[in-house]
Amino acid sequence: MRENIKIKRTKQGIPKVTANTIEDCMYALGYIHAVDRGMQMIFMKTLGRGRLSELLDASDTSLAIDIFFRRMNWYGRTSKPLSEVEPEKRKWLDSYCLGVNEGFAKTYPFELTLLGVPKETWVIEDCILISRMIGY
Repeated sequence: MRENIKIKRTKQGIPKVTANTIEDCMYALGYIHAVDRGMQMIFMKTLGRGRLSELLDASDTSLAIDIFFRRMNWYGRTSKPLSEVEPEKRKWLDSYCLGVNEGFAKTYPFELTLLGVPKETWVIEDCILISRMIGY
């Protein structure tokens, strides 16, 4: 964890972030998401990329889900949205992804380890994918 970032949790487990810059705040947010919601993030990434059959379950139902998501192609077509992101906001997204990856380096969902799902670097395209899935 970066020295200038402090994450404290309330008694209820709610994270409170103290940071000097928005970049540091985004880094902390990514870290918290990975630690608190890592399984959900990776599962949505797997679904959205159409890789459920490959990584988790080679059933006909999973194949149908993969076909749906691959036809939607939400993971593709990211170059235009990325090219339109202002440089400052691009730094925020990069910081978020760095935080996610550090969070996963600290704690990777053990269920995925048991299933043999490999660790993959979280990238900005994954953020776009998740936002498209949620918007759908």
